[in-house]
Formats: sequence, C-alpha cells, structure tokens
Amino acid sequence: MVIIHVLLISHFYNRFWWPQDSGTFAHIADRMAEGEVFEKDIVDFHPGYLNFINAWAFELFGKDFVSLRFPLMAITLIQSGLLFLVFVRFQSSFGLIASLLPTSLGVFQFLDPNHHWYCLFLTIVTVCFLTVVPPKVQGRRFVIGIFLMLTYLFRQLSGILLAMGVVVYLLLEDQSQEDDDQFSWARLLIIVMFGALAFYLNKTTNPIGFILFGIWPLLILLWAWLNVRIPNLKFFAILKGLIGGAVLAILPILVYHMIHGSLWAWIEQSGVRAVLVVSKQEFLSTESYGYLIASGLLNLFQWKSLADVLNGFYWVLIPLMSVFNFFLLFRFVLFSPERKEKVYAIPLIAIFYSIVSLHNQVNSYLFFTISCAMLGILWIFCERNSQAKYLIGFVFSVLCGVGLYFHAGQPLFRDFIKGERIPFAFAGYALSRNHLWIDPADLAVYRPLIRLIEEETLSTDQIFAVPNNAELYFLSARKNPFRFFSTEQGIQSEEDFRAVMEQLKTAPVKLIIERTNDKRHTVWSKAIMAYVKGHYQFEQKIGRFEIYRIPENSVQ
Repeated sequence: MVIIHVLLISHFYNRFWWPQDSGTFAHIADRMAEGEVFEKDIVDFHPGYLNFINAWAFELFGKDFVSLRFPLMAITLIQSGLLFLVFVRFQSSFGLIASLLPTSLGVFQFLDPNHHWYCLFLTIVTVCFLTVVPPKVQGRRFVIGIFLMLTYLFRQLSGILLAMGVVVYLLLEDQSQEDDDQFSWARLLIIVMFGALAFYLNKTTNPIGFILFGIWPLLILLWAWLNVRIPNLKFFAILKGLIGGAVLAILPILVYHMIHGSLWAWIEQSGVRAVLVVSKQEFLSTESYGYLIASGLLNLFQWKSLADVLNGFYWVLIPLMSVFNFFLLFRFVLFSPERKEKVYAIPLIAIFYSIVSLHNQVNSYLFFTISCAMLGILWIFCERNSQAKYLIGFVFSVLCGVGLYFHAGQPLFRDFIKGERIPFAFAGYALSRNHLWIDPADLAVYRPLIRLIEEETLSTDQIFAVPNNAELYFLSARKNPFRFFSTEQGIQSEEDFRAVMEQLKTAPVKLIIERTNDKRHTVWSKAIMAYVKGHYQFEQKIGRFEIYRIPENSVQ
C-alpha cells in the first residue's frame, strides 16, 4: 500500500494548477510569511488554519507553488494508511481499495492545496476514530470535538456538516432501552438541525442536487427524531465532551488574534462577510450534476470506443454514490432486523458530509466528498460479509483506474467527459515561483503577462488584479495595495467601494490587470474598471487579461 501511494504521489504531486485558487492561497501565505497579520493586514473569509499551514510550508520549502503541495501530499499518505488499517481486517485487498478511493477519486482529481482536502482528511480521521475506538473509552468525545472544530477552522460549512453527522451518530450509538417521559433535548437538537439543513438546501440547490445529496440527510434526521431514546444526562455528557475538545482546538487561533488585536476582524471576515460573499455568488446556481450523468449516458449510447464506455460508466456512477450509500444504510443497517442497535459511522456520517458537494455542482466539487460515500458502501458490504463485496471491490477498482488514467491531474478545461488527456508543460523555466507541470495554454498566457509586469514595474511597485487573480501578485513578487485579494470579497458595500476608489485616486498603482468576463465580477468591480478605463492607458491584452498602465504625467 505504501509503495503504491508513494509512486502515485511522486508522479502526480507537481501536476495540475488552478491559477486563481492556488494564487489566493499562495498570496495570503506569502504575506503572512513576511509578517503581515491574518485578517488584520490581509483578509480571507475562511477561518484560517490552512493559511498558517501554507505560510509554514513557504518557510520550510521556499516560496513556490510546489511548496504548498508537500503538506497536502503528507495528509494524503496518512489518510490512505489509516483507511488501510481500518479496512484490512476484512481482507488486504479491501484495505488497498479503501486507501485508494480518497486519493484516486479525490485529491488527484483536483490537485489544489485548498481547504476541502484538509476537511476530507479530518473527516476520514474522525470516522476511523469512531469506528476503531469503543464508546466507553475515556476522552473519546473530547478527541472528536477537537476534530470537528479543526474541520470548522479550515472551512466553516464542512465543519458544520461533519458535526451534524457525528452528533446523529453519537445519539444513535448511545441508546437507552428505558422509556423516558422527560422533555428530550436530543430530539430538540435533531429538529433544529433538520430545520437549518432544510433552509440551507432550499436556498442553495436545485432538484437534481437535492435528489442526489440533499434529501438523504433530511430523512436520516427524521428517522433519528423518531428513534432516538437517550436520557438528557447522557445527551449533555455528549455535548460536554464535544465542546471541551472544540475549545481546545480553537484556542491557538484565538490567542493569535488576541495578541495581534485582530479578533474582531477575524470574527467579521470569517462570519459575517463569509455569508455575504457566498449568498451573492449567483454563478453557483448555474451548474448541475445532471449534466455529468446525461453526458455519461450519451457516451454509453454512442459506444464508439472502450474509453467512451469506461468514462460513460464513470460519470453515471460517481454522482450516484451518495444515493447508493443511503439506500444500503437503510436497507441493511437501520431497518435490518439484525441491526442489534449498531450503526456504522462511515456510511452514516458520509451522507451528511456529501452535502459539501452541493455548494457548486461542478465535477471538482463532486470529488471533495464522493470517496466518503464509496467508503460507506464498501464498509457495509464488508461488515455484512456479503459476497457482493467482491463485485463492489471490482467496480471500485475500475473506477479508481479510470480516474487515475483519464482524469487525475488533468486541466479542467478539456473534454473530461470523454477523458481527453492534455500534455503538460513545465512552468519552472518561465515562472520563477511555479515549478509545476501545467496546462500549456496557461503557460502561454502567464509567461508574457508576468514578463510584462516585471518590465513595467519595480519590485517595490504595486499592481492591482481585478477581480480575483492573486496569482499575479505572487508570480510577479509585486505588492497588493489592498487587504483583500478579491474585489468580490473585499468590496461588499458602497462604503467599501468609496474607500477603494479614494485609495486609487490618491495613490495610483502602476498597473491594473483585469480578467475580462470573469464570473466573480460584481457591480463594484465593474465600476472600478469603468474608472480605470477613463484614467489609465490601455497597454495590451494577453489571453483574457487586459493591462492598463498609469499615464506618465500622473502623480505617483
């Protein structure tokens, strides 16, 4: 297992590049490594633990995009080892398949050092811990509380969804056989979770997403409300343990912000502004996983080649894994006469965590969670010792092979439905801070763009990327004049807009670069560019980037 994963990681770790995402993480980490205070000098609507890891990676390995991959590959190897150890008790082959799922159908499908992979890692650690460690072990809930808060401090929504699944599991796990006529606080909490989740799903998803991911956790909550029988003392004991661990996990970042006087800024950015930004991202509602299923079926009907058939099955089956996981859980666990009050942590929690994929219904978001549902399916068949586990193991092995051969580390803008593979180009010869193998089309744009920035500006000059291209600051080693890296996040009101415009007028920047037709443009960023086009000189266009230079006679 270790050899296979080391070989895979050695091949894929420096392949693929999503400029805007990677640029955001690198830009924030770069400024933090230079001594700027998170949320005080530079803002982000995520709670921040990932940014500290990235800043430390720069300190250890140097300021390069590839440096951010090393912590990511470390947790990838660790989570694979954990899954192997948990599943190997059934058979070594199932341990190997389980270890490959979040790698080949997870990290390698979107090789970007973002929050989701760290949340997936913590989710896998949580379910493995709950599966292996007996309920009566002292401190079990405390440790789980640490995992839940850590997940939240990487990405708020992921932490909340994981916590929902864990709480439901713990309530079902610690059942009482005695009738209790008291008011049930546990059932009240289940009602609150049901209402909150229903509200979120109503605001964020479409019918296809609701059927694939949304309805199943609601049904689990309804079933739990009808079946949970737990005394209030036990319920508060569970909450006490979880809260105690959560407090310990949040202490480091609280102390950091208290020392630097940025506590309120942290709360505002990762709380209030995070909700505002996401609620205004209209492009999130334009995608649907129905496209993947329909395209996969079209591949099968056309039947032109073996690659079409394999990719057809791949895109039909992958989005349905959470549905399969739910029905297997209900059929063979929750409604089974052989249940004996035992509920499986891996498939149950996976149903809640899969809602993460509804945030944006594109193929990359699908892979942030789908391996959890597949692990749940594999666990149910292995635990029941059903002969069907061999068929499931074979199907999952084929899906892993298709994922690795046709899709792992590949650019997003290609015919991924048919598994088209794009050759890579090494960026290190042209971009000093990017020793990755990337899409040649990206290199053809960024090489002349960064060269122009370096020729037109001094290392002490400032540039301004609109609306959301922080990779330009990092690649060119030029300063960002603002605390925010994205106008979409940093400008939420007319007051924010006036402050930005005042700074641009009193302290003009040397170059302003706009990525045209970007989905993250807002009314404010468009107003900024209207001003720029009236007061700056158009330099040239490179790819989708338009470059504007301050006139020579302007006050600097």
